[in-house]
Amino acid sequence: MRKIVIIIVALHLAASINAQQSPETPAIDLPKKRLAISAHPMWWLNNTFRFDVEFRLRNTPAWLQISPTIYSFIGDNNNNYSSYDYGNYAMFSGDMLSRLAGAGIEANYKYFIDKKEGWYVAGGVSYSYYRAKRNQPYLRSYVEHGLVYYIEEFGAVSQTINKIGMNAYIGYQVPRRKHFLTEFFTGLGYRHSFMKYPNAHSFNYGMLSPGHTGFVFILGLKLGVKFY
Repeated sequence: MRKIVIIIVALHLAASINAQQSPETPAIDLPKKRLAISAHPMWWLNNTFRFDVEFRLRNTPAWLQISPTIYSFIGDNNNNYSSYDYGNYAMFSGDMLSRLAGAGIEANYKYFIDKKEGWYVAGGVSYSYYRAKRNQPYLRSYVEHGLVYYIEEFGAVSQTINKIGMNAYIGYQVPRRKHFLTEFFTGLGYRHSFMKYPNAHSFNYGMLSPGHTGFVFILGLKLGVKFY
């Protein structure tokens, strides 16, 4: 009889302690990291230097991602009319360029769909500005004796491009790493480019070109650090 009483008292105490602790147990075990800074090394191969700064939105699995981007390509500036040296091929876009400079900004809403904050979905918008140059033949006008004449010359011709876009993708961030961030992502996006000079070269060779209009396939690797 004594043993039965001891067992009943022990079970009662255990139930009481569990009832007191359960309301204080959080529904989701969220990491304490609230800031992340990362880079995209794969994009550097396409002359694109992008960095992500991410902020956790309150104590939720949602993050705001801001991504400034710089575009830079400098080819050989050898203007030679006889050989028609148009420039250099960009490694991945396939465009013939003599120079490219620009900048962009992207904003995405990112939401982790598991408690460990590994898998996530994200979406947002982007804007990019490009100033591209390409060596090519062009007509130069001049006036002589009151008449307008045209002569074909060979040299750098500029194009200014404004591009807007939308993104939707899914990714995986290696969870439970103390400070280092490793992340993989893939998805689809849409881009629309506006040319300042419609008669100049459009730089729209492929999906990764600065002047591309249409759908794009998104693929990337991010490396960075996380902070409290």
